[in-house]
Amino acid sequence: MVATAEKILETALALPPDERFELVEALLGSFDLAETPSFDEEMTAEIRRRSEEIKSGTAKLIPWEEVKRRGRGPGGA
Repeated sequence: MVATAEKILETALALPPDERFELVEALLGSFDLAETPSFDEEMTAEIRRRSEEIKSGTAKLIPWEEVKRRGRGPGGA
């Protein structure tokens, strides 16, 4: 890692957990999805299956705020 990136990482790690999580979300969101590899047939079938479950109402959905809270680990922070 170059010195600039190391300094940014050091600064980021000093942030409170919720701000670090927001930073990670922003960084991940910055990637150009057009450059990501395409899904294989198995993954495409899984996406279609899950989409159908959502449309039919048989999927158990979790609100995004709950997903973020769980991702932050015990205590939600």
